[in-house]
Amino acid sequence: MLAALQGDTEQATTLTAEVRRIATPIGATFLLAVSQLVLGVAELGDARHAEAYEHVSRLFDPADPVSQHSIRSWAIGER
Repeated sequence: MLAALQGDTEQATTLTAEVRRIATPIGATFLLAVSQLVLGVAELGDARHAEAYEHVSRLFDPADPVSQHSIRSWAIGER
């Protein structure tokens, strides 16, 4: 998240991919949700609003594997 907030989209994307590589097989939905929010924040920082909305909106779809209740509350402002 820090990389995304600092505008380092490349680093944020790289770290997010690593988190997903580790979290997906073990079903760590909290980490998957945080990584999804990071992608949305990174896109906002690059003024790619439609892409940011797509990333963040996945958190609000209960059928999506990255959806996680507590992270949704963190993402309301970005959405």
